[in-house]
Amino acid sequence: MASDSQPAEFLEETLVSRNVYIGERRTSIRLEPIFWEALGRIADRENTTNNALIQSAVERPEGTVTSRVRAFILAYYMTENRRQTQLLRKFVAARSAEP
Repeated sequence: MASDSQPAEFLEETLVSRNVYIGERRTSIRLEPIFWEALGRIADRENTTNNALIQSAVERPEGTVTSRVRAFILAYYMTENRRQTQLLRKFVAARSAEP
């Protein structure tokens, strides 16, 4: 059971099906709403489409399409978090070095 401190939108368990194209093939995948939202935000940020991101995600060799998309989203945000952390550390170090 989830704690009360988590936002309700992250706890929604209803899967949402959407039609997507993987190459020339049309298929549907089911993801939680939070993953669809994250995928849309990544697409906006990278100036691309959900289908293009899904195509990138399924190029990974193992797992189902949905698990590869979830892993892609998680990897994207973990990489971004690492990048932001490095930038913050550089900023703090530069500020600490100021007279």
